[in-house]
Amino acid sequence: MAADDSKGLGTDGDGIDVPPDVPAGSIYQQALSGAPTTFTTDRSNLDVRRLSSIETPTKLSKLDMSPLVDRENYYETVRQLQLRMVRMQHKIGQTGMRVILIFEGMDAAGKGGAIKRLIQYLDPRGYRVHSLGPPSSSDMIHHYLRRFWMRLPKRGRICILDDYSWYGRLMLEHIEGLCDDAAYERAFSQVENLERVLVEEDYLILKFWIQISHEEQLARFQLRKDNPYKAWKLTPEDWRNNELWEEYMQHANLMFKRTNWPYAPWFLVAGNDKLHARLQVLKIVTDVIGNWQQGPVLDDEEMKPWLSQEMEDHADLLDDDD
Repeated sequence: MAADDSKGLGTDGDGIDVPPDVPAGSIYQQALSGAPTTFTTDRSNLDVRRLSSIETPTKLSKLDMSPLVDRENYYETVRQLQLRMVRMQHKIGQTGMRVILIFEGMDAAGKGGAIKRLIQYLDPRGYRVHSLGPPSSSDMIHHYLRRFWMRLPKRGRICILDDYSWYGRLMLEHIEGLCDDAAYERAFSQVENLERVLVEEDYLILKFWIQISHEEQLARFQLRKDNPYKAWKLTPEDWRNNELWEEYMQHANLMFKRTNWPYAPWFLVAGNDKLHARLQVLKIVTDVIGNWQQGPVLDDEEMKPWLSQEMEDHADLLDDDD
C-alpha cells in the first residue's frame, strides 16, 4: 500500500498542508500561508570577519600552530558553545537564513572532528553534510559547479561541504591533472562570481581551512594505521597526497590570496591541537550567525531564544541522551 503523504500534516486556513512541528510565526509558516516575507538582500558590501571576535591570518606562514587547550577546561567550553550552536540553528530556522560552511584542509587535519562537534546536538532536519569527493565520470560530463549548485541550502537550513567543495578545482583537480592550466585559471573568476551571486542573494558563506604540520599529519596517519577502528580513514591516496605536501601548500596559499573576499572570507585555523581547532570553529560560526542581521521577520522578543545569554544553566543537559 502506498504511503499516505498527508499523514501527520495539519491544514492552515487556506487548505495548505502544514507539518505539525512547524512553529507559528516561522518563515515556513509565513511561506506556506502566503504571507509576505521581508529579507535584506545583497551582502556583498559586508565584511563578515567583523562579525566574529576571532581573528585569523590570511597566510599559512603567519598562522600560530602552538596553541594548546587544556582537556579539562575543553569539555566545559565546548558544551557552552554547542548549546549556543543549538540556539543559532533556531535563529536560522526562524529567520530563514541560508548558511554554507566549507571545510578544507590537508588529510587528517581534523575537519570531520570539528564538524561532528558543530552539529552534535543540532536537529538533523536542519542541516546537510555533503562529502562529495573528486568528480566521477558522470559528474565530469557536466559543469563542475553543477553538483554543488544542486546542493545549496534552502531557507532556514545549513549546508556543510566536508573536505570537497568548489575549491577542489583550485586544489586537487589541478594537482591531479583533472583540469588543465586554462581551466584552473578560469576557476578563480568562476568561484568569485558564484560566491558573489550567492552573497547578493543573502547567503552566508564561511570557509575554513584547518592546517596541521607535515610531521603531525604523518603521526596521525600512523595512529590510524595501527587503530582498527580508524584504519578505514587511511587510503593510498592519503599517502600520495602526503608526498605532494609542498605542491598542495603552494596551491593553498595562492587560493587564499585570490579568493579571500570580505563577504566570503577564509578562516585559517591551527589544527595541530584538535581541541583548539574545534573550539575555534564553534566560536567563529556562532559569533557570525549570532551577529547576522536578518531583518524583522519576527517582532516578538520571546520568540527569539537565541538572544538569551543564560547558557551556563543548561549546557550540562547536552550530555543527556533523553
